[in-house]
Amino acid sequence: MAFTTVVSSQFYEEMIGAVRKIGDRKGSFTLVMLLPSNVHDVAEWNAVFSAKWLDPLSLKTAVKTIFDELRATLSNSAMAKIQRVSVLRTTESFVREVTTDLGIPSQPGTAYRVQSFAFSRFGVDEAIIFVASPPSASNNPQGSIHSSH
Repeated sequence: MAFTTVVSSQFYEEMIGAVRKIGDRKGSFTLVMLLPSNVHDVAEWNAVFSAKWLDPLSLKTAVKTIFDELRATLSNSAMAKIQRVSVLRTTESFVREVTTDLGIPSQPGTAYRVQSFAFSRFGVDEAIIFVASPPSASNNPQGSIHSSH
């Protein structure tokens, strides 16, 4: 279980709108979250995305697709807060852990600050989660984390 609180800010509201617009155009997401890119400065974020519609794409194409969608949707000031875009396959154990095991509430249009040991592998203890919907059962092999700089 994770410690969860609802959070709000202009940046989070823009991210919620972007996730909704991209989802309407491309398809639903399994996981959308922000991890602080620097533990001591939460003004910059690593944006993590996972979706069934991204799985068939090469990771390079998937990252570029998300980056281009964000750039077309977010304001320049909001986009400047995103230091990195990462795409995870829906079959990865981390995606399953966050979307299923942590018991994160899933209320569309809400941003949650979630504190969990699960994030420690990224050197942080909390994340901002916008979408955490369990992926459908799959026996596909697990992928790995890929990201752009």
